Amino acid sequence: MEKYERWKDSIDGVLHDLAVVGDVTEVDEESRYLIARTLLKLPKNVRRRVLEEVTFVIAGGAYGTLVELNLGAYVMDRLIKSGKIDPSNRASSVTYSDLLNIDMGLPLIILNFAAMEGKSKREKMAIIAHEIAHYVLGHHKPFSSGGDKAEKEADDLMEKWGFPPAYRTTRPRGKTR
Repeated sequence: MEKYERWKDSIDGVLHDLAVVGDVTEVDEESRYLIARTLLKLPKNVRRRVLEEVTFVIAGGAYGTLVELNLGAYVMDRLIKSGKIDPSNRASSVTYSDLLNIDMGLPLIILNFAAMEGKSKREKMAIIAHEIAHYVLGHHKPFSSGGDKAEKEADDLMEKWGFPPAYRTTRPRGKTR
């Protein structure tokens, strides 16, 4: 078990558990690796929660892409992996009405790596951590705080994780936290 836990906390374990939607190109593989490296810098409980609950969408430099994402099968797979559904137990077979009562929110973190062109790996990892911080803070939920307050909260949390601020540098000069 200890060996498995070490593997889960390795780059290979994180890449294995990472849910990513996007093109399968060399650039996207580099992006997956960067996301995984960012996740490895997070506290273990945060990393495991994100790996269980979040899907990353890689938006690259392509002009356009058409992807058919079968959300029904995708959501079922995520529910099975999370233990909310046990497919081996026929008594627990899920009906449509059961599915309506399960929280099937599909949190997506969309990362446009084409827009990050020219930024260092450290800066890209800070941006990824910032977006993860938004998720951890619940900013994706209806009626959550938004605007500058949400950006500051996300920057503050990612700084606690050891990343430099991602967006604070874009604020007007002379403004303090």
